[in-house]
Amino acid sequence: GQDLSGANAGRGWAGRVVWLPWRDESGFLHLAASTAWQDVDVPTGRFSARPEAGLSPRRLVDTGTLTGVEAVARNGFEAAWVHGSWLVQSEYLRGRYDR
Repeated sequence: GQDLSGANAGRGWAGRVVWLPWRDESGFLHLAASTAWQDVDVPTGRFSARPEAGLSPRRLVDTGTLTGVEAVARNGFEAAWVHGSWLVQSEYLRGRYDR
């Protein structure tokens, strides 16, 4: 009935696929992809992001308020490789507001 922030009562769908192609006692490789689409009732939107560690209230990216929004589409890919005490991870996110 609502989005995660409770700001929109639109309809939508979401999906996520996770794959673990390698795993043993020393570590693993994690790969994932996700997608979501939402038809919004409130015709505004905003993309913003804080640093991943959450140590700062400052936003690295902020579009401000976007008006005339009809739908939101989001796609993402992520990867993580762990071997012993080593960790390498990456994430790509793409969002689009349809106006």
